[in-house]
Amino acid sequence: MGRHTLVTLGAVAVAILTGAVQFFDQETLHGPFLLDDRGTVTQNPCVKPEIPGSWERLWTYDYWCHQKLTDKDSHKSFRPITTLTFRWNYSFHGLDTFGYRVTNIAMHAVVCGLSVLAVVRSMVYPRLLEAFAAAIVFAVHPVHAEAVSNITGRAEVLSALLYLCGFLCYTTAHVRLPSGSWRPSNVLRFCLAYAALMAFTVLALLSKEHGITLPVMCAGWDAVTASGLSMRALVFGWSRHYTAEQRGRWRGWAARTCVLAASTLAVAYWRLSLNGETEPKFIKEQNPAAYADSRMERGLSYSWLYIRNLGLLVIPTQLSPDWTGGIIPNVESLSDWRVVPIACLYASLLAWLVWVMSPPTRA
Repeated sequence: MGRHTLVTLGAVAVAILTGAVQFFDQETLHGPFLLDDRGTVTQNPCVKPEIPGSWERLWTYDYWCHQKLTDKDSHKSFRPITTLTFRWNYSFHGLDTFGYRVTNIAMHAVVCGLSVLAVVRSMVYPRLLEAFAAAIVFAVHPVHAEAVSNITGRAEVLSALLYLCGFLCYTTAHVRLPSGSWRPSNVLRFCLAYAALMAFTVLALLSKEHGITLPVMCAGWDAVTASGLSMRALVFGWSRHYTAEQRGRWRGWAARTCVLAASTLAVAYWRLSLNGETEPKFIKEQNPAAYADSRMERGLSYSWLYIRNLGLLVIPTQLSPDWTGGIIPNVESLSDWRVVPIACLYASLLAWLVWVMSPPTRA
């Protein structure tokens, strides 16, 4: 085992310990069930093996396990992998919150360790020190308390763990087909990485719905890190304004992305088919923006949520285990002061897009 491998493993171990120790306090480990914990654990029949038919219901009922996924009154949230981990907890120690919280903390710690490797893989020129620093910032960021300290937040933590596993499988075994040729060993390696990626995508999706975006992130990594394409090259890389080598890299990326896109659409179609022919049913308190009176109000309200989340990333002073129930009021008119930061956000995105799409200047 080389020196670099030992240093990498040490960095991963420190990140794991850092992610774990900050949550080892009396209130976090022994706190009571709160809010949605009633629906996900204490009153969830799929969590309790002694209830007849609970195993079958786990795979056909929604997250709260009281309505079939195909029922018209179901909210259509389907997270059987997360519920399965609650079921394992219940089998070992019943409704003692200590075990549930330790499991959440352990999962978060593993995510922190994997983040070291994920950041290294994301760098065009990998540097372990910078990756380790980024992982430590991730590990100690206060916003993670919303998921880790909240038992129901396991859906986010577990999905993140599976998400990173899939990303690392794909990036570690990734093959640059244009430069590496179509040798059988290269093709087999890519196929195995692709199969692992899609397996982890399904598992992450069945832990929380945003797991479906994993192949999209891998396609982005492929474009920027593996293929070295700029934003402009992603759009115009096929044209003769680029060299034959650049066009070859673009074609390789486009082929791999088409495979990922087709597979992602197939998985999304399969998941939506489980819902039956009815739409998800929510109440206004759960998602006020979706019940806005106009499209303008709905669009502004959702845009403000992006701003709010960015704010929590930078200044995480106000945290909550549940942001529903009108905690964040809708943006109902253009006279609302929140329209100004929303406009600044989209203006900044537009300026960035114009900048990255502009042709490079020549000396």
